[in-house]
Amino acid sequence: MKRVAVFGIAGFSGRHFERFVAGEGLGGKYEFFGFGRDLSRVERSGIFSYREGNACEDKEVFRFVDEVRPVYVLNLTGIFRAASLGEFVAVNVGVSQAICEAVWRSDRDIQKILFVGSAAEYGAIIANPVKEEAEVRPVSQYGLSKLYQTLLSGYFFRNYGLPTVVARTFNILGEGLSPQLSIGNFMKQIADLPDGGTIRVGNVSTSRDFLDISEVSRRYWDLLIKGVPGEIYNVCSGVPRTIRSVLEDLIRESGKKLSIELDPSLLRERDIDSIYGDSTKYDQFVR
Repeated sequence: MKRVAVFGIAGFSGRHFERFVAGEGLGGKYEFFGFGRDLSRVERSGIFSYREGNACEDKEVFRFVDEVRPVYVLNLTGIFRAASLGEFVAVNVGVSQAICEAVWRSDRDIQKILFVGSAAEYGAIIANPVKEEAEVRPVSQYGLSKLYQTLLSGYFFRNYGLPTVVARTFNILGEGLSPQLSIGNFMKQIADLPDGGTIRVGNVSTSRDFLDISEVSRRYWDLLIKGVPGEIYNVCSGVPRTIRSVLEDLIRESGKKLSIELDPSLLRERDIDSIYGDSTKYDQFVR
């Protein structure tokens, strides 16, 4: 069976991707290996074999790739918050660079390497819905680091022939979402607050493009198997939703009666009013 290596298997996206693999019965067709720093949080579906390690250490990445000899590689490692641009780059770019170098040095018959980008790469857009060829103008260090990763992916494709693909993912919904993200923070507040409590928010009038993590996982798999090397694909719904509407749905689903209160300290500089994607490229060429 062809081997699939997944970096970041213990994170939010990694755990949900393993659930998708188990639910689709893919373990009978492929052999899966997960790499993560803290394996106490993995899904443990019985389908994956795990290797513990630090993806920020090149030698550990090289060792994992050399041992597993994957045909497909999916990198779900990444951070949303950091103290500096250097920290963002070390993880969001450095891990992907180590993977590319490990694959290239191993001289294996790799069919696909999928990296996860972000809508934050687009930044200050000119028009919605955003297509993959739109100008990229990130307004955050996170978005800039993800753009660096996309450029890195293209560099290794053009100069070394690595079959890299970028999934440019918009906003995600799902159980266990990081509280470092606004929706994940809302989920935590809702869980912690008593009935009648108050949720403190920043600007919830902005619009974003949301997909459930189960559908995101499906699209990652589609792109890993069918994506064209060298290409970028939006992973999005194509439908804008205000942050407030998502929050109100979460409150309704909780069964609690909670009020919403603006906290000026949570307002962001250079917040983008509205951004949503165009998924035509994925729909026509991958689905």
